[in-house]
Amino acid sequence: MSILPTTKTSFLNRFKYDLVLVGVTFIWGSTFFMAKEVVGQTPPINYLSSRFLIASLLLIAISYKQKLDLNSIKGGIVLGLMLYGGFLFQALGLVYTSASKSGFVTGVTVIIVPFFSYFISRSKIIGEHTLAIFIATIGFAFITLPEKNEPVNIGDILTLIGTIFWAFHIVFTGTWVQLAPSRGLMLTQIVTATILFNLSKVIFPILATSSPTLAKLAILANASWPFDSFRVVLQLFYLGTIATILTIFAQTFAQRYVTATRAAIIFSLEPAFASFMAYIFAGERLGWRAVIGGVLIIGAIIIS
Repeated sequence: MSILPTTKTSFLNRFKYDLVLVGVTFIWGSTFFMAKEVVGQTPPINYLSSRFLIASLLLIAISYKQKLDLNSIKGGIVLGLMLYGGFLFQALGLVYTSASKSGFVTGVTVIIVPFFSYFISRSKIIGEHTLAIFIATIGFAFITLPEKNEPVNIGDILTLIGTIFWAFHIVFTGTWVQLAPSRGLMLTQIVTATILFNLSKVIFPILATSSPTLAKLAILANASWPFDSFRVVLQLFYLGTIATILTIFAQTFAQRYVTATRAAIIFSLEPAFASFMAYIFAGERLGWRAVIGGVLIIGAIIIS
C-alpha cells in the first residue's frame, strides 16, 4: 500500500492542509506541560484511561449514527494500537523527565518517518535524511546522556520508545486515509485506544501482585479516581477533547492530501511549541546541554 496521497491538490489547497497540521502541532505542544502536571498527581494509566474515556464518550454521543466500513475498522485498530503505545510511553517518560525535554525527544519522529516509509512502501530516502539522523543522534545524546556519574534518565529513553510508535502512526495514517473515511478512522482508533488503556488499568495491578518481577507495574495504575484538583480536571477535559478528538480528526483529514514525510516535518514544530508552553505556563528552564541538544534536533528536523 502506498503512503502517498492520491488526491491531487493545488498549491493553495496544499498550504491550507499544511496550516491544519501546524494547528494540530501547536495543540500537541500545549499538552506536554499539562500531561506532566497530571501524571504528577496520578499514575500514567489513570490519566490516559480517563483522557481517552472522555474522548470516546463524547465521540460516541455525536457519532452514534456513523457507519463504519471494514477499512475504517481495520485501519482504526492499527492506528489505535499505535496511539496506545505512543501515549503510554510518552506519559511514562513524563514521570521522569521534563515537558521540554519530552517535546524535543518526541521531535525525533520526523527523522524516523522517512525510514519507516521506505521499509513499508519503498519511498525514496534522500541524502538529507541520512545527515539529519546523524545530527539528531548527537542532539539526543546531549539531552539524554548524564553528566559525570549521574544515571541515564529513563524518562528520555521511554519517550524515545514512544516516538517509534508515533512514527508508525504517522506512516500508517498516511496509508489508511486513502482507504477509509477520516471520521471512521478517528472514531475507531480512539475507541481502540480507550479499550486498551482501561484494560491496562485493570490488568496492570493484577499482574503487579502475581510476580515480584512485575511489581513495578503497580505504580502505573490504581483503581481510585485520583483527580482532586479542579485545575487538573479542566486540563484533563482539554486533553480529552481538543487535544485528542480535534487533533486526531484534523490529522487524519489533512494527511489525505499531505505525504507522511511532509506531515512529519510539520510535526517537528512540536518541540518548539512544547518548550515555549512549558516556559510560559510551567516555568521550566532548560540546562545548557538540553538547549544545545534541542537546537541540534530542530536543525536536523529542518534539514530533513
